[in-house]
Amino acid sequence: MKSSDNYQFQVIGCLSILAVLILPVTLSNTEGNNTSERVVPINSKPYGLTYGEWSAKWWQWVSSIPTKDNPIVD
Repeated sequence: MKSSDNYQFQVIGCLSILAVLILPVTLSNTEGNNTSERVVPINSKPYGLTYGEWSAKWWQWVSSIPTKDNPIVD
């Protein structure tokens, strides 16, 4: 690998990391200033289910993914 190729690879890597760090902040600022609108109150039932029921459904879903493809065991 030539020195210029290595430098290019480092620059691209740094820019990629920078984009990953800045993009979420930029996107969250475009959604509005009131972040509490995205949090559902603890005693509510969004879409008819409690937090505990949503948690159980998530675990059922993630447990149904085959081990070789499951992100939990990655």
